[in-house]
This record gives sequence, C-alpha cells and structure tokens, in this order.
Amino acid sequence: MESKIGVSFINIFKKNLKSPSLLTLVLVIGLSRLSDTIILPALPQISLDFGVSANVVQLSLSVYLTAVCLAFLVWGYLIDQFGRRSAFIASSIIFLGGSLLCFISWSYEIFFIGRFVQGIGSSAASVLVQTLARDVYHGEKRARVYATMGMLVPLVPALGPFFGGIIDEVFHY
Repeated sequence: MESKIGVSFINIFKKNLKSPSLLTLVLVIGLSRLSDTIILPALPQISLDFGVSANVVQLSLSVYLTAVCLAFLVWGYLIDQFGRRSAFIASSIIFLGGSLLCFISWSYEIFFIGRFVQGIGSSAASVLVQTLARDVYHGEKRARVYATMGMLVPLVPALGPFFGGIIDEVFHY
C-alpha cells in the first residue's frame, strides 16, 4: 500500500483536463525564465551590430530584469481582475511584441525598449503559475508541487546560454 507521501513522481504529471498539470506549470514558468539568459551568447554580436560598447549592451539585461520586477507588482491584480486565461494570453502577446521589437530594432534604444516589453510579458508567468498552483492544488499536494517547481525552475536559466549559443551559431543572431 502506498502512502500519500509516497505518491509516484509520474502521478504528479498526470494530465487533468480541469487543471494544469505540474509539467505545464513548470514549462510555462521555465520558458519564461529561459528568456532571462538565452540572449547572453549574442551580446558580443549585438554590441558590434549597434556599434556600442559591451557595457551598454549588457544594460539590456538590467532593463529586462527591471521590467520583470516592476511588472510583478501589477500582474497579480490583473490576473485576479481579468482571469488567468486572459492574463496568460495578454502576457504572451506582450512578450511576443517585445521579441518582435528586438528582432526589428534598428538602434540599441529600440532594442532596450523591446527588452523592457519582453520583461513585462515574461513576468506574468511567475505570478500566474503561483496563482494556478494555489487555485488547483491543496494541502500536501500543493507543497509537493511547489517543491518540485522549486527544484526544476531554477535549472532553466542555466540552459539559456546553451540554447542561445546554438541559435547564435545557426542563425548568426
């Protein structure tokens, strides 16, 4: 007989049509955090393309993280006011808009604006995932979900430079 604590790791990832699985939650927040570091291998090329120093281009990381932190303060309210699905769609559109702006940027100022917009969109994932986990899971299961996310999500930014390096090599930024 299996105790509640001994629930298999696989069972945590079972799909439930009424609620997001743990895997879905980890992917949403993980992909959001991937954007924190995926840009690192391209920074030298971005510096050359815009004709600015490496120090100036590195500010794009600060701009991005500042936007993430500032937007944290607002997303919780917006998620409660407009719903989880609407907030997820809106934040995804905001992030994609920022990504598009970075892609078409003709100056480092526009690139910085794009990174700021990306940060605003990206930050919703953390708030949204915490809210969904709180809504869906209760008691001991919620504790396991938070613990699992706490173990897996911090690993994702470490993968960013790896994937960013591949993208930089294949597509030349």
